[in-house]
Amino acid sequence: MPARAKALFEGIDLDLEKPAKEAPPVVAAPVSNPLADTLCVKLNLARAYITIEDYSAAKKSLDEVLRISSSIDPAITIEAQGLLAEISHRNT
Repeated sequence: MPARAKALFEGIDLDLEKPAKEAPPVVAAPVSNPLADTLCVKLNLARAYITIEDYSAAKKSLDEVLRISSSIDPAITIEAQGLLAEISHRNT
């Protein structure tokens, strides 16, 4: 496991005996396109892969997003292209 990923996971506390923190109030989200939501999840997955320096998995996730994002939400396409540029920059 890369050192950066190990450092991220060290901060996670899995002790279920502690009392739960008060959850923030739930605000109703605006109605959105389920496919756009799925693409956003894939973008977040790609960000997580970048964080743990698994660039090939991040690129695969971003390629999936780019295949259909332009017809769903151009902002998602722009975000995915930006993340691909970040991967390219980190690999040089």
